[in-house]
Amino acid sequence: MPRPLVLVIGILLFAMATVFVYGWGIIKQRNQAGDLSKLLYSKGTAKIKKYLKKHETATEKELEELMKGLRASLFYSRNQAVVQDTGDFVRQLTSYMLEYHLLLKENSNGKIVYRLNK
Repeated sequence: MPRPLVLVIGILLFAMATVFVYGWGIIKQRNQAGDLSKLLYSKGTAKIKKYLKKHETATEKELEELMKGLRASLFYSRNQAVVQDTGDFVRQLTSYMLEYHLLLKENSNGKIVYRLNK
């Protein structure tokens, strides 16, 4: 093959690779907020499950204390999701866990407690 043709093909392949990597980065950035939210829910769910394996039941207040300082970050980004309002986050997370049958909501001595669904 003639040398100029090889050079043009090389430049075109490099341009295509650059467009692919740039497009992938744009898509990752667009989905980042949703990914951080999912990761925060996942970490919160794991924390609650671990706590309820050691303690049979937990009140909403205990779960709020457990969620203080919960953070989530993606390995390819410096951005982080941090729980600001633990009460609101716990209510959302427990309703999510109740919806997927991970928790049971019970009334014990006039208090609402949560228990792992076995």
